[in-house]
Amino acid sequence: MEENHSNLARRIQNYLKELRNKSESEREIFSVNEPVCTEIRKAQYKGSLVQKLIIFLRGTGCSSIDLNGGCTFCGFYSATNHGIKLERKNFLNQLQFAFDLHKKELDRFLIISLYNDGSMLSEHEISLDVTLDMIRTLSTFQNLQLITTESKLQDITEEKILKIRNATTKELELSFGFESSDPLVRKLCINKNFTNNKVIEISKLLKAHNFGYTALVMLKPPFLSEQESIYDAVKSLEFLEKTEINRIDIELPTVEAFTLTHELWKMNLYKPIMLWSVVEILKRKHELNLKKKIYVSPANYTVKAIATSSNCNLCNENFSHLFMEYNKTNDISVFDNLTCECKHDWSRRLIPSSLEQLPLADRVGNMMDIIEKLPQIVGFLR
Repeated sequence: MEENHSNLARRIQNYLKELRNKSESEREIFSVNEPVCTEIRKAQYKGSLVQKLIIFLRGTGCSSIDLNGGCTFCGFYSATNHGIKLERKNFLNQLQFAFDLHKKELDRFLIISLYNDGSMLSEHEISLDVTLDMIRTLSTFQNLQLITTESKLQDITEEKILKIRNATTKELELSFGFESSDPLVRKLCINKNFTNNKVIEISKLLKAHNFGYTALVMLKPPFLSEQESIYDAVKSLEFLEKTEINRIDIELPTVEAFTLTHELWKMNLYKPIMLWSVVEILKRKHELNLKKKIYVSPANYTVKAIATSSNCNLCNENFSHLFMEYNKTNDISVFDNLTCECKHDWSRRLIPSSLEQLPLADRVGNMMDIIEKLPQIVGFLR
C-alpha cells in the first residue's frame, strides 16, 4: 500500500513539474525591483483590531518546485522569478518601493508582514542576511509592534531563529503551510512531506525563543470531497489545539493557472469549497470547545484566481462580511441568522459522487489517469 502511495505521489510530482515548466515558458514581464503588490488588512492584536500592511515581495520562486513540483494548488510560481535567485539589491529595492507607496501612512501600521510566495528562511530563495537586513529596517519604525513572515517547516532551524531574534526587539511571528494533519492527504492532495511530530517540535522551539507561530490550513485540496474536506479541516484544528501554535489561518482555496487543481477543474473534477462548509467547520470547532484563535483569510492571493470559494451571487458578499466579523472576536453567533436558497445546493454537494466514494488512493489514481490522457485525446480530436 505504501509503495502504491509513493508511486502516486511521484506521478503527481512529475505532472506538477511539467506544469511549472509550462508556466515558465509563458512568464509575464515584470520588474524584480518592485513587489508583486501590497495590501492593507485589519488584524487582531492584543484584543484590538489594528491596521496591518502586507508586502508581497517578488520572490525567487519556491525551492520546492525543483524538488517535487511544489504544492498541488499553488499558482504563486507564476508571480516569481522562476527559480533564478534575486540579488540583495532587488529585495531591498522592493521594500523601499513599498515604503514609498505607503509613505503617508507607514506610522499607523502596528503589524507589517513580509511574504515572498515561498519561504523567507530558504537560502535557495533569499539569503538569510537579506532577510535580517529587512527585519532591521522594519525595526526602525517606532510605532511598529509586530513583524510577521513565512517559512516552510523544513527551513526553520534554531540557528536561524536566534539570528532573527537578535536582529530586532520587535515581536516576531512565523507562519507556515500546515494544510492538513492527515499524512496521506498531505502526501497525495497537497504534495508535502513532514510529520506531525515535526510541527510539535518546531512550535516548541519557536515558543522557547519568544516567536509567535501561525499554522495555515488549506481547505479542500484536490481529490477530497466536500464532506471529507470538512472532516479533514476539523481534525486538523483538533491536532493544532494541542500544539504551541498561537493562531490558525484558514485558507480559502482558489483555482489558479498552472496548478493541478486547475487541470482537475477544467475536467469538472474539482470545485473550491462552498462557504457553507467553512461555516460548518467553524461551528464544529466551537462545538468541540477548541480555543485556538482562527482567522479566515480572504480568497485573494498574488496571482489571478480562475475560480474561488463561493456559494451564490446572492449571498457571497454577506458571507465575506460575516467572516470579517468572525475574525474580530471569533464569536460563532455571527452566523446564527444565515439563510439562502443555495444551502440546498450545499446539501447536495455533501453527498459524494461515485468517484468520491472510492478510497482516496484509488480516486487519485483515476483522476490522474483522466488528466494525463487529456493531451492525447485533444491531439486525436484535432
